[in-house]
Amino acid sequence: ITRPKTERAVSPEVLLPVVRRYGMKSEVIENPPDALEKAMAAADAADLICITGSLYLVGEIRGLLAGGGMA
Repeated sequence: ITRPKTERAVSPEVLLPVVRRYGMKSEVIENPPDALEKAMAAADAADLICITGSLYLVGEIRGLLAGGGMA
């Protein structure tokens, strides 16, 4: 769980118990580029990484991927 660069974003610590209530293994990584890097490192070649949340977060991650910030 991460947070986009906007003041209106909900704290990841608030979302963590909600996600865990549904039995999902998760952790908080405040910085979106770090969160993406961790997800990519944990995924196998056949895995799908799904970025969800606000358009702010999706746009930030998309910019990283499109700009070559991540492989």
